[in-house]
Amino acid sequence: PSLSGQCELCPVNTLASLPHSPTCDNCLIGQVTRSTGSTKCDDCSDGSYSNPAAELYEDRCLCSVNFYLVPGSSKLWDCQPCPTGGECAG
Repeated sequence: PSLSGQCELCPVNTLASLPHSPTCDNCLIGQVTRSTGSTKCDDCSDGSYSNPAAELYEDRCLCSVNFYLVPGSSKLWDCQPCPTGGECAG
């Protein structure tokens, strides 16, 4: 998409739903893209939600209330339910 007639890659968290599309579409709530120029959005994991204000892919999904991010997890957004009796702000 471009106003100058030259193609530009869609920004992170948007996608080109068709090749050579003149516009970029936002990912739906609860979805993200990993990089510029994406053609599909990925779902945030269970127990998380999308943060539309985030510019970085890593910050795009946040753990929901009563879930917490597993420290040292190799997966982004590995949100797990808060342990019984625990308190998790998200």
